[in-house]
Amino acid sequence: ALVNEQGQILKSSRLSTNVEGGASAVVAQTTELVKELAGTSGSSVVGIGVGVAGQIEAESGVVRFAPNLDWHDVPLQSQLSTACSLPVVITNDVRAITWGEWLFGAGKGCDDLICAFVGTGIGGGVVINGKVVSGCSNTAGEIGHITIDLHGSKCSCGNHGCLETLAGGWGIAHQAEQAVAADPAAGAKLL
Repeated sequence: ALVNEQGQILKSSRLSTNVEGGASAVVAQTTELVKELAGTSGSSVVGIGVGVAGQIEAESGVVRFAPNLDWHDVPLQSQLSTACSLPVVITNDVRAITWGEWLFGAGKGCDDLICAFVGTGIGGGVVINGKVVSGCSNTAGEIGHITIDLHGSKCSCGNHGCLETLAGGWGIAHQAEQAVAADPAAGAKLL
């Protein structure tokens, strides 16, 4: 989205992420979208902000681990900055959502805020005393990988029984597939 300093979306475009193509395909997609949106702007674009579902190294913008993208140690910030010739900030996707809600949305004017986001996975962001919390390992708010069931299904992060396996989009789909396989007659309606 092309966004002004007041948080207003001036123009937006939506595209499915090319997960199968890997990080280079996503960099290429993002670069094309930036060029498209910047080309419609009456003023110059001053930078790019990207939210990624995963663990991000704050200083460098390296995506250390993004289980739903199958990324490990991707230097996304430097790759996008080079490709677009603009400053780039990379952060966790739900932290970006939390920051937006705190500055311009439902949390505007609040000193304390918790944002939970349920999609493919489950993420969270936290604002305490007017500051977005990152935690000692930059993973504060990563509630999707809290272990709920020690003997539960294997998560995309490699652990078992994470909240995402029970209530995230892919976890719910997996449970539905298991239910249909266990009882095809009853599962016919679900299919």
